[in-house]
Amino acid sequence: MRKYLYIIKINFNTLTWLIDVHVVIFALLLMVNGGFVMMNHFLKITKKISLKTSILISVLLGFFTSYAVIAGTAVNNEFSRAGVLSHVYSSNLLARDYVIDVILPPGFNPQDQDKKYPVIYILDGYVHFPMTGFNMYLEQLVGDDGASKTPKAIVVGIEQPIMKYDWKIRTLDMTPTEIEKNGNVIGGGADKFLSFLNDELKPFINSTYSGDVNDQTILGHSLGGLFTLYTLFSQPESFDRYVIGSPTTWWDDDYIFELEDDFSEGNVDLKKHVYLFVGGDEVCNSDGELCGVAGVRKMTRKLKSRGYASLNVTKKVFKNEHHNSVVAPGYDQGLKFVMGRLTRKSK
Repeated sequence: MRKYLYIIKINFNTLTWLIDVHVVIFALLLMVNGGFVMMNHFLKITKKISLKTSILISVLLGFFTSYAVIAGTAVNNEFSRAGVLSHVYSSNLLARDYVIDVILPPGFNPQDQDKKYPVIYILDGYVHFPMTGFNMYLEQLVGDDGASKTPKAIVVGIEQPIMKYDWKIRTLDMTPTEIEKNGNVIGGGADKFLSFLNDELKPFINSTYSGDVNDQTILGHSLGGLFTLYTLFSQPESFDRYVIGSPTTWWDDDYIFELEDDFSEGNVDLKKHVYLFVGGDEVCNSDGELCGVAGVRKMTRKLKSRGYASLNVTKKVFKNEHHNSVVAPGYDQGLKFVMGRLTRKSK
């Protein structure tokens, strides 16, 4: 009988030790993954642990605390990206600065001044350039089939200095007319921003990086999409290809549709490549406003109804995408549509 009691006692002690060990391990995992606060809460609800376990946890806590003190540190640094040439351009026309980011095409040779490259301009570059710019570069590389998705081109992002970003300036630059909102007059500077692009920025890019003055593409989304439409109907010669995402067509009581009407009355042709896109979730809100899908469909119908012989236009509604998530797939598919016909087999 004593023999069995002794065995039971040994097994009980062994079980207690195993429980204590698991308590220590679990506490350490909490400490490493969830911090010391979580570990303390855990120990408070753990009522019965042995003295040995308490000592062991204390020793290990001291060790990990010392380790945390000598761990690596991080310091603030200016954001940089390999392969990106960045400029701060001070506009004389607008009397303010813009950050201009540039990705050069594969195999670019600055010594070859005779070689000219198409140029792709991305509005709202502070978000959209890092999101899509490098993908545009990758699609210029030759694939397994011996062809690239798009021709070699210079990719340019345009943005305000990130530390000085002001949404009012963006609204001013991207909109063709002024409106009153919450008692303030906003917008109405698209004509001046377009002059900045045509008269200052494009000559700088073309001369510095061998851009082709006869092969220019612009990509704009949201208010940037509105600006791109405005450019198409006011100074269409500014660009050869237009990729237009989720445009704010309802700005100033659908002003952009009036501008399209005026353009059609004075022009019999529009020799451009135009791709419009929108997220399938961009339907009218409860007030019947912000009708992204309806706006894109309406604009596409109007353009196709004009009978422009040289216009190459299409639209794409991306199912299950919203206003923000549609940018990357829209720019990707749009660029292939407006530029894909230029792709040539690698020799």
